[in-house]
Amino acid sequence: MYLGKVSKICAEFKIVDYGGYFERLIYRWWNVKPTGSKLSKNYWKAGKASNLYREYCDVTFEAPKRLDRIPLSRLENYIALATVKTVKQARDQSVIPDVAQYSVINKLKRIPL
Repeated sequence: MYLGKVSKICAEFKIVDYGGYFERLIYRWWNVKPTGSKLSKNYWKAGKASNLYREYCDVTFEAPKRLDRIPLSRLENYIALATVKTVKQARDQSVIPDVAQYSVINKLKRIPL
């Protein structure tokens, strides 16, 4: 969890495609709203138009019953296709050197079976 200018929640994923990045961890950050005075593990919610809600529904094929109780642990049961982007600019738009660049998940989608 991150509580800066924008509250965010994070999920950790492992790459299962055999290759140079096999079993490497990668993260997906979503914007959320705190439901209490501060953001904590149990006090956040997502909107129906949020990326978290849409990606959760796409991967699990079901909508959570409540927006303040989205069980991210359910994502452990699925293999998802992730669109990954390399972060090349800092939040102040300054260029990040090549050796300091990192990758994040841009979008999750269910793999069609």
